[in-house]
Amino acid sequence: MQTAFQTANHIWLAWLGYGLGLPLLGGLLLAGLSHQCKKLIVTLFGWQAQIYGGGLGVMLHELSHLLVALLFGHQIVDFQLLVPPWKLNPQAEGQALGYVVHQGKNNWWSKAGNVFIGLAPLFGGTLVLWLITHFGWPELAQFEQHLLTGATAPSTLLPTHWGRWGIWLLLTLQIAIGGFDLSPADYQNASAGVVTLLIGLYGFSWLGALLGFGGTLQQVAQQWGILALGWLGSALLVLLVVTGLLTLLNGHR
Repeated sequence: MQTAFQTANHIWLAWLGYGLGLPLLGGLLLAGLSHQCKKLIVTLFGWQAQIYGGGLGVMLHELSHLLVALLFGHQIVDFQLLVPPWKLNPQAEGQALGYVVHQGKNNWWSKAGNVFIGLAPLFGGTLVLWLITHFGWPELAQFEQHLLTGATAPSTLLPTHWGRWGIWLLLTLQIAIGGFDLSPADYQNASAGVVTLLIGLYGFSWLGALLGFGGTLQQVAQQWGILALGWLGSALLVLLVVTGLLTLLNGHR
């Protein structure tokens, strides 16, 4: 029989590995690919093209920062969801496509929130991609559920409504290109709260162990992590294809 100490450690490791680790791994892969894709777009079509190609994604990116900052009690000092393309200055150092300036409080909740605020676009983008896939390409959403949970497989992967599929493709491209590219400031902000988050998560694990929810919490962590990674998969696929095409186009210039 496991002791409370062992159970708490298992819960903590499950959430580190599955609940946070898998979505973070998929999100960081997507962020790196998104960054490379934007660089190719700028090289091929000019600085402003990244706004036209991923403007909706940029707005979702900044909105994710803003909403999560509010959730963790931060004060919003200033924000702009999208800098108009005609106001972009490629010569300016650190030119941002959008920004959120926020200030936290001196408490555990606010400090731990820095991790989620910095990485918020990964989670916000994942959620929106899940929603639009269920709307625009439900066959793919059902197939992902089948792979991840063993649910009933769809009879076909071909879209039933091609108009909705077109909207799905457009929105997925916009979000994948503009929504996941994390800036150095995002990484710095996230790193500021890592220790506080880990301590808080360990306390949560102990509480779960003492209340007898060890098995449930480990199962939830595993299921959530695998599902989130699956939801990111469609965006990764689309972005891989787009980045590959842009790389070929750039090689033939």
